[in-house]
Amino acid sequence: MIDRQVRQMIMDGASAEAIQDYAVENQNMKTLKDAGLKMVEDGVSSVEELRKVAYYK
Repeated sequence: MIDRQVRQMIMDGASAEAIQDYAVENQNMKTLKDAGLKMVEDGVSSVEELRKVAYYK
C-alpha cells in the first residue's frame, strides 16, 4: 500500500530496496520469495518452481 511514508520515499528518490524494506517492516508485506518459501514448506510448490519466479540476490 502506498501510504504517506512510501509516497515521500518515492518523491525523495528512495531505492526500490529501501521501499521494500519499509513495507516489509511496517506494512506486513510479504515478498514473493517469502510467500514462495511458505508454499514450499506447505508442500504446495517446489524449490524448482520458486527459483523460476523469485529473484535471489
